Amino acid sequence: MIMNYQRNRRTREYEYKVVGTWNSGLQVNHSDIIWAGDTKDVPRSRCSDPCQEGEIKNMQKGEQCCWICTRCNPWEYIKDEKTCEPCETGLWPYPNKTGCFSLEVQHMTWTDLHAVIPMALSALGIMATSFVIALFVMFNSTPVVMASGRELSYMLLGGCVFCYFNTFVLLAPPSPVICAIQRFGVGFGFSVVYSSLLIKTNRISRIFESARRSAKRPPFISPKSQIIMTLVLILIQPPVIVVVVGVVVVVVVVVVAILIIVILDDLEEYSSAELQLFLH
Repeated sequence: MIMNYQRNRRTREYEYKVVGTWNSGLQVNHSDIIWAGDTKDVPRSRCSDPCQEGEIKNMQKGEQCCWICTRCNPWEYIKDEKTCEPCETGLWPYPNKTGCFSLEVQHMTWTDLHAVIPMALSALGIMATSFVIALFVMFNSTPVVMASGRELSYMLLGGCVFCYFNTFVLLAPPSPVICAIQRFGVGFGFSVVYSSLLIKTNRISRIFESARRSAKRPPFISPKSQIIMTLVLILIQPPVIVVVVGVVVVVVVVVVAILIIVILDDLEEYSSAELQLFLH
């Protein structure tokens, strides 16, 4: 006879119950068998369950057939059934962890709100400055324009327009050429503006200072002299920029910044070292 040790439902005491016989063959009444846990569900005869998607087999010491399923980190993919590997920089694992895909390279575009506002202001500045230049051209020979130092005024206004155009260069898609133009353009535009202002202010100061001492006209206040001195100051910057660009190679660097949302209930699955790497 085949006996099953189980609880008697009437007396609530454990006893052996006949559930089958062996008489020229096996005969078992499966409905009478009570398994561990007081259940009639037949237990599965296996050491470990198959791992779910995104998990690897963590083999136990001394075991060849038993394992613990371990989930890969969010930034890792499954190299084989026992190994998780981190994706390379700029890559992220597929949802099923079978490999990595390239992250989309994002940069500010001319259609972004943060770009539209400065471009609109720059366009307004270009139109306003162009309007002033047009007025200077229309009244180029009038005493007011001539007394203002029209040559330096043209250079000053041209530098302002150049600075406004730099806004569009700064917002252009990054490339080695664009980066080199940005390095040159930003400094060069301000060099034109400040050099013109410096020479213009110096000219006025020397004229009034000389008038207090004598009626003699101070040297180097002619338009030609003013333009030459301004160009000397402006042309100091381009060689410096060329040297800097030649020494420091202009490259486009892709910065990988990934925001990972951690569910608080899952934090206990990671060690403190893993959490520090995970959150940083």
